[in-house]
Amino acid sequence: MPSNYLQSILDSALDALVTIDESGLIVEFNSVAETTFGRKRRDVVGQPMVELIIPPELRGAHLAGMAKYKETGEGPVLNQRIQITALRANGDVFPIELAIVPLINEGQRLFTATIRDITEMLAREKQLEESMKQEILLRRELDHRVKNNLGQIVVMCRQAMERSTSDQGCIKDLLNRVLAMSTIHDLFGSTSDDGIPLNELVAKGCEPYRHTDEQVSIQGPQLHLKPTTAMTMSVIINELATNAAKYGAFLDEAGSVSITWTHADEQVVFLWSEHVKHDIDTNGSPSFGFQLLNSLIPYELDGSVQHVFGPDGISFTATIPDKCFQGDRA
Repeated sequence: MPSNYLQSILDSALDALVTIDESGLIVEFNSVAETTFGRKRRDVVGQPMVELIIPPELRGAHLAGMAKYKETGEGPVLNQRIQITALRANGDVFPIELAIVPLINEGQRLFTATIRDITEMLAREKQLEESMKQEILLRRELDHRVKNNLGQIVVMCRQAMERSTSDQGCIKDLLNRVLAMSTIHDLFGSTSDDGIPLNELVAKGCEPYRHTDEQVSIQGPQLHLKPTTAMTMSVIINELATNAAKYGAFLDEAGSVSITWTHADEQVVFLWSEHVKHDIDTNGSPSFGFQLLNSLIPYELDGSVQHVFGPDGISFTATIPDKCFQGDRA
């Protein structure tokens, strides 16, 4: 029997501690074990552990493991943590985390089991798993509804263009914006946890506005954007493409856009360069779209921007900290 000091240490443990001898009889049973299994120490010491806390269907495996240890000095579950079930005094079977350590005390071979009731932990894990499944279902339903709504808006815009004569330009602009939103939404819904590929975001953003594939040149290292960065950059690209469709490179098939980015010194430099064959009015006041371009990246991404209206088209440069990108950016 342990001393009062040792018993106090055993009873202060946060987990149930059960010690048996080589014959399988219980020699120690701390206070947490009493609470866990619903049995008093005085009633279990000297009794066969296998009949008290091991479910009937697992007793054969336990006895076989004990026999193997006696023969070889090795056991299949010793010195490791496993999840298994145990038996309470009232007959309830419940899940536990179990670690068994063999030891020798005064020439006697003993086995001490550290046991933790994981009923609540598994219940929380199951609840979390169910919540995640529900979230995925809701996101899929929301994604489906958004796609349907955007599709309906596109159809309405096309019908309005066919009927209208004076407002076709406004309707076409709206149609292109909705198409851009729809293609980028598809990209957001199909990407993995690695983030949104910048090259795909750029391509999707330009798709509704370009006349031919050859109008757009995209080049840069493989980068994946964090969600906030992706949302901001999608707005930026949409504004640039919209402006190009109204006044710049996408106004006709003769223009072209070069989109490049580099990564160095813990920052990414994104460059949009337009090349046009027609004259561009550079004397007008900045539109709301370009006010948005100038303010969005500094405010949302802690970066900087500059744009130049030249005779060959518009050049827009954004410098973005690489903390805004995901994963390996080498």
